[in-house]
Amino acid sequence: MNEGALLVPQSAVIEVQSMYQVAVVDPGNKASFRTVQVGSRVGPDWIITEGLKPGDQVIVQGFMKVRDGTPVIPKPYVAPVEHD
Repeated sequence: MNEGALLVPQSAVIEVQSMYQVAVVDPGNKASFRTVQVGSRVGPDWIITEGLKPGDQVIVQGFMKVRDGTPVIPKPYVAPVEHD
C-alpha cells in the first residue's frame, strides 16, 4: 500500500477515452472536473496518484448532473456497508 495514498470510491472516478476524471467541489461550493492518474484498486476504492490533494472534496454521487461551475451542496459520503 502506498504510504499517504489518496483513496476515492471507484464510483467517483469517470473514465473517458482512457483518461480518468473526478468531480470536485471548490471552496465556493461549485463543481469542477479534474483529470487524475489512478493507481491500483483497493477494495471498492481507487488510489489516486496525481491530480488530487488532501482535503479536496470529491463528488461521489450525482456528478452526472453537474457541469463545470454548477453550484452544489456537499454532503458527507457514507460508504455502503459490505456484508459477508
